[in-house]
Amino acid sequence: MLGSFRDWVKSQARKLPAWSPNFLSLLRIVFAPAVPFSYYRWGLFWTIVTFVLLAITDLLDGWLARLLGAESELGKKLDALGDWVLAGSTATMLVFLGVIPSHVSDWQIWFLGLILTRAVSIVFAVVLQKEKTDRIHRPESERQMSGFLAIALGLFLLSHAWASPFLKLAGEGALAVSTVYAFVSWWQYFRHFRKA
Repeated sequence: MLGSFRDWVKSQARKLPAWSPNFLSLLRIVFAPAVPFSYYRWGLFWTIVTFVLLAITDLLDGWLARLLGAESELGKKLDALGDWVLAGSTATMLVFLGVIPSHVSDWQIWFLGLILTRAVSIVFAVVLQKEKTDRIHRPESERQMSGFLAIALGLFLLSHAWASPFLKLAGEGALAVSTVYAFVSWWQYFRHFRKA
């Protein structure tokens, strides 16, 4: 039953135009600021709904690109930019709300800072080494870093909704794992830059 449903979904998805994955990434980029906006306008429930819907677009764009054979350099850049706009707007809101502690002695803010520093340094490396970027592939560890960061932010949002120490602890664990993957992908990127 589940296998036939999966086949039906794939057959329907194959009918979509080749630009669909990029369109989903663009939607995520444009609507990511709706996460904090929805919190201040409509409350926490709609914030969580908005975040989940945008996170689903992150799963769908890559899956669709592979299914349609529409993977491209532009698509990879839009996907990465969409991840960072969504994570940045959500994390900033959570820091302002105090859900993610922002005092200098709190490790959570340092881990977020390390993940952000990694992203900025790679952007600068790509700009400085533009002629090599077509030979540099996005490592799998970067996808894992983005995935765990999205999970961490989602768990922090849920812990704020239900004041659950377990959800907050799980979010902190996902943030720590994301930071480990950030260091791994950092090393992989710069190793590729040296070889390219």
